Amino acid sequence: MFIDSVIPGRIPAFKEVEPDVKTAWLADQKAQAIETAYKAMRAKYTILLPAAPAKTPANAGQAAPQKDDRTRGLGF
Repeated sequence: MFIDSVIPGRIPAFKEVEPDVKTAWLADQKAQAIETAYKAMRAKYTILLPAAPAKTPANAGQAAPQKDDRTRGLGF
């Protein structure tokens, strides 16, 4: 490889990068607003799960029920 000249880098003028900066800033503001709204909505809810049934000698040897297609992948 042979280099016959070097062109020094430069800092672009603000007008050259303004559209990209504005787009990135607006995207960040939108993401922050969505996150804030999500946290506010989530704070309004409490999820209560029923207690697990107690093991008794009658059902101690039985296998746990299997998940069916309606709850698979839903975290139930």
